[in-house]
Amino acid sequence: MRWLTERVAALIEQRIGQRPYVVIARFSRNYLDANRAEAEAMESPDALPAYRAYHDRIQSYVAEVKATFPQGGLLLDVHGQSQEPNTTLRGTRAGLTAQALLRRAGPDALQGPHSIIGLLAAKGYPVHPAIGSASLSEDSRYAGGHTVFTYGSHRADGIDAIQLEFGRDHRANPRLPEDVADALIGFMRAHGLLAR
Repeated sequence: MRWLTERVAALIEQRIGQRPYVVIARFSRNYLDANRAEAEAMESPDALPAYRAYHDRIQSYVAEVKATFPQGGLLLDVHGQSQEPNTTLRGTRAGLTAQALLRRAGPDALQGPHSIIGLLAAKGYPVHPAIGSASLSEDSRYAGGHTVFTYGSHRADGIDAIQLEFGRDHRANPRLPEDVADALIGFMRAHGLLAR
């Protein structure tokens, strides 16, 4: 998902004049799965320096965002999945990792029309959970991994954290980077994370 993340970051910078922080795992998941706890992330201890460097960078950026933007910040953990090829899934551990956002704006911030998935759905992307759903429950396979759980706003030193799993068919859409950038900017404006 490196290509999507890099393109979305560049588009956001073009549109609002600020580049988001980006941390990309440049190692194979066959070697190391950084979205798992350290004890289960790797088979060889040789991968430990890469794992720690990846998470140290995220932790550093989260601390900086929290200090610089007291109104709130967002960590977006971007993944691809093929189990639901025509669906983009949100993972927050049923809202746990976005507690600050929920306190400020309620459940609509995660699954209403001005949520990230709501704005993607408005562009024609099937999403899960369904927009307007009364429950914050998510697909258990993609409900938010180690990264959002470690850095989410349910922790005193965290910020709102959302995992997005883009289906294979969505990743094949050449408009996906533009649509994701639009959705993120719209979400940030709607929820006071960006000047209007």
